[in-house]
Amino acid sequence: MRLFIGIKLDEVAHKKVMGIMDNLYSQGFRGNFTNKNNIHLTLSFLGDVDENKVNVEFVKWAERNYYEHEFDLTGEEDFYLAQEK
Repeated sequence: MRLFIGIKLDEVAHKKVMGIMDNLYSQGFRGNFTNKNNIHLTLSFLGDVDENKVNVEFVKWAERNYYEHEFDLTGEEDFYLAQEK
């Protein structure tokens, strides 16, 4: 089981990401494109964990007790490409 801490995108952000993926694919880029139902922003990947070692009740609690937070990533400066020097 892959465990991570992530943020589910709102509908507007989700559509933007899907548009970017579609654009890349139409330009010939190939790779392991994520299923549209699994798109999220990963904050921390906790690793592959044996399902028998996962506290299922804790995971269910965490899913029920998440909180919403609003982010504003509208500016060009929010995303950049690192350039080698």
